[in-house]
Amino acid sequence: MSTHTATLLERRVYRASGRLRLLSEHGSDLAVQLERAADLPLREYLRSLVPGPEAWPNVHRMRLVRAVEGYLVRHGDHDVDAVCDHLLHTPVIQQADHSNLLLDHETFLNNYLFHLASREAGVRVAVTNQCSTVSCLARRTPVLGPTFLRSRASLYSVLPMSKTALKNSSFCGIPGPVTMTFDFMEGNHPDVATDPVFARLAGHTAPDGPTAYRQANDMIWRDLAVDHGVRRVSIDESVVSECVALHLADPDGPVYRLLFDPQVRDAFLRAKRRLVADPSNLTVNRAAPDFVWLRKGPRLHQVELVGTGPDAQWIVETNGAPLPVPFEPAAVIEALRTGVLYADRVLAYLVRCLLPGWSPWAGPASRTTSGCTGACWSRPTRRCRSSARRTSTGYAVPT
Repeated sequence: MSTHTATLLERRVYRASGRLRLLSEHGSDLAVQLERAADLPLREYLRSLVPGPEAWPNVHRMRLVRAVEGYLVRHGDHDVDAVCDHLLHTPVIQQADHSNLLLDHETFLNNYLFHLASREAGVRVAVTNQCSTVSCLARRTPVLGPTFLRSRASLYSVLPMSKTALKNSSFCGIPGPVTMTFDFMEGNHPDVATDPVFARLAGHTAPDGPTAYRQANDMIWRDLAVDHGVRRVSIDESVVSECVALHLADPDGPVYRLLFDPQVRDAFLRAKRRLVADPSNLTVNRAAPDFVWLRKGPRLHQVELVGTGPDAQWIVETNGAPLPVPFEPAAVIEALRTGVLYADRVLAYLVRCLLPGWSPWAGPASRTTSGCTGACWSRPTRRCRSSARRTSTGYAVPT
């Protein structure tokens, strides 16, 4: 590492005390976090974000690691055992990528800081999660979405699809095979063929979008002058689907009760909807589904629970039609494993972070989502206090 970089890591963060105080007074959790770290050198702050090893992983982390193991085996990872052993004992995951390429400035910064934090903490595996349920076109003007890249003071369309097709597609639903083309849209660097980075990636083909981006990011990362003794490992939302399926196979487990016990389910949804409707909520989309998305063609559709108790009905929010998957454990498990259903963000955080006790390395929005999920989870479990136990996450879980 250069002297300049080392100096930056040792430099103390400059305090913006006035702004932080103002934000704190208005209830900003981010401002409170920044105030606590304002006088720490970056190296020390990054090291503090990686939790120390734990000797006894709980049963929920075991499920999550089983899901990761299956994903890595299917994708031909060369050292599955080392990754799984790391995840069992070092509960941290980077999850701020939103299915972007590492050529995206913010995505690269998130990954690089996570890499530095892992290195400073003596961790040799850094797992990053790609959120593959995002929309391909989140905004038209200025254009925003994982299939667009701003780089070299230019804008590129990574995949050869129209804006209309992208607007109606979720990233995990893009029809395969997928080929990267980096079509020039605007700016001052139109010649992709002569660019040393784009030339390697253009023409790369994979079975689906998440696989294409994972492979491309692996190629980009291998070419970086970083300490490759810290291994970067990527997973995507199919890991969450398998993890939820494993949870639902246990009728005594908390996630099974959350989806199929009307009392727990109704209490959770009341808390979630109240938090989502709060004017101060800037994190959880008000169009978020109740627990799961339904994939129809290239697009994910919100699934909504109408009514309460055992007679509540699951419908597709966009057209009011009944959910075409019978909402009973075996059918939901099969639909999750075949890519028909996907967990929503809150359920994903529950099985990926809160229950297994994993710390989310992410931006403010992701951290706030984790806190929102915890708040939703703690309320229904208080109503079931007579049958609750404590987990390593600090939340009461109905058993």
